[in-house]
Amino acid sequence: MNKSTLQLLRLFIILVGCLFLLVGGLFYQQHKQQKEEAVYARKMQQIYTLMKDHSMTAQKMMANQSEWPSTLSVQKEEVVKKVENEMNKCQVMLSELPDPPESMIEEYSALLDVHIAYKQYMNLAIGFQEASSSFANKEKKLKTELNNCLSDFDEMIHHQQEKKG
Repeated sequence: MNKSTLQLLRLFIILVGCLFLLVGGLFYQQHKQQKEEAVYARKMQQIYTLMKDHSMTAQKMMANQSEWPSTLSVQKEEVVKKVENEMNKCQVMLSELPDPPESMIEEYSALLDVHIAYKQYMNLAIGFQEASSSFANKEKKLKTELNNCLSDFDEMIHHQQEKKG
């Protein structure tokens, strides 16, 4: 082989090597992004599950609100402390969640909507004093809003999982 053929062969090998590095780098970047999104989605799901479980407990508690006046104040304080601790745990987990990946901004926004409705409902449950028609109306409104937000988020995550496959 002559010198120019060897140089062309070397150039070709270098170009193919660079192409492999470029393609490998792109695949790695895509894999890394998918992994980060999966971890982020798992964290969001954990927060959502906690809020859903806590809110269902609070809704059961509110459904039995006629029993509250007969409950000892010590028991009420224990329940309120437990609910406050649960709310704080969700707040901390949400605050520790980094900014969402660009592909998950809509889901993150929906999770924030759930959290707002969750906090409003839980604060209402904590602050319960006595049953009245205005309290019942407010509880019903907040419960409906919370359940709608929970349902919307659940549906959004379900559709996201269907897309990914």
